Amino acid sequence: MDDKLHQVAVTGVIIKNGKYLIIRRSLKKEPFAGKWTVPGGRLEIHDYLSKPRDTSVHWYNVLEEVLRREVREEVGLKIKDLGYLTSLTFLKKNIPVIIISLYAYYDSGEVILNDESMDYAWVSLEESKNYDLIEGIYDELVMLDKLLKGEKVGEWENELDVEQDVSEMNGVEKKKIGVGFGVMMLKNGMVLLGKRHFDKDKADSVLRGEGTWTMPGGKLKYGEDFEEGAIREVIEETGIELNNVKVICVNNDKNEHAHFVTMGLFSDNFEGEPKVMEPDEITEWGWFDLDNLPKPLYFPTERVLENYKKDLFYKNLEVENENRN
Repeated sequence: MDDKLHQVAVTGVIIKNGKYLIIRRSLKKEPFAGKWTVPGGRLEIHDYLSKPRDTSVHWYNVLEEVLRREVREEVGLKIKDLGYLTSLTFLKKNIPVIIISLYAYYDSGEVILNDESMDYAWVSLEESKNYDLIEGIYDELVMLDKLLKGEKVGEWENELDVEQDVSEMNGVEKKKIGVGFGVMMLKNGMVLLGKRHFDKDKADSVLRGEGTWTMPGGKLKYGEDFEEGAIREVIEETGIELNNVKVICVNNDKNEHAHFVTMGLFSDNFEGEPKVMEPDEITEWGWFDLDNLPKPLYFPTERVLENYKKDLFYKNLEVENENRN
């Protein structure tokens, strides 16, 4: 993967009479088939090369023009008064995609969907909770709702988690069991482990575990298979590409902070060497002998390793018994 190569896209939340336009992606439109989102699309080189420069070397308002075009093509509307909301990135077939999220006001037209979308709705912030939105969209709507009310808006944050915390403080229990996974990667009898950041806010786990050693892993996303999630997380965290991976155990991990069902996965077929891709979360990666593991271990990782060793022990015992017979 070329760490300097990115695709650039722009999305827009359209405002009309205090409500926001959301559209449902076609069941054939990957990724996020069938989920609800907002209009948008990719920046392409002809979006500006065919136009005169605004200075001797620059083109201005490129993303704004892309969003105007995409909104016309996707929903048939004209928009005005565009503004910046936030930014994000993700990997699409191992290609980093940067998305600039804007907002705009409805100008004119009636919604006419193209073949990439199958439905639309104008919703309030509260109504948007009833739709299967792509992860992160609701939080953008929260940001915009605050902005329109004249409130101070900072950087993006997971507002669903914030709402849960507030509910708990008010005595309303809304905690949910999460689903996560850890990927045990074995090479020449050595397992790959990373050191979590000592700062609990950077260690990036609701189960905590700052300063511990962990295998690659993360939370399962909506619609993902376990294997898909493993491939995604491993390349995001280490730069390594898994060729195959399988489930080896299921654990029930819980402490005073959170409760997760953790899938333990295994792979000994992969390409590349580990790199520190997210230094604010994992500060180093290393290969360790299964009989000489670093301390302290992240407790869900320790349980996956224990299950692997236990299974290996019984397999060896079966082989010994077969040889005796």
